[in-house]
Amino acid sequence: MQPDDEGYTTTITDVARYRDGGWSWTQLVQHPDDPPGTPLEFRTDGEGKGLFVRSLDDGSWNQVYGTLQYRLTADTPEHAIAQIKSPARRHN
Repeated sequence: MQPDDEGYTTTITDVARYRDGGWSWTQLVQHPDDPPGTPLEFRTDGEGKGLFVRSLDDGSWNQVYGTLQYRLTADTPEHAIAQIKSPARRHN
């Protein structure tokens, strides 16, 4: 992975379908000056809309962006990864 302009690298793993049209994945954002981080679990709703993150405390899902603010329209895991990494797709 190549670092972004600020030196951060993003690693996305375990990309899988969530229900009929959504996605789930594990993501780690790391900076070389920081101690090793904890990967976080993310998902959309079953239609690929909204962004949810799993709480490290109790395992519940918390909405980060609403269904009108975030959407993954990918057909394949590779396409989903490309959309997740694209800054324009993060909060559209």
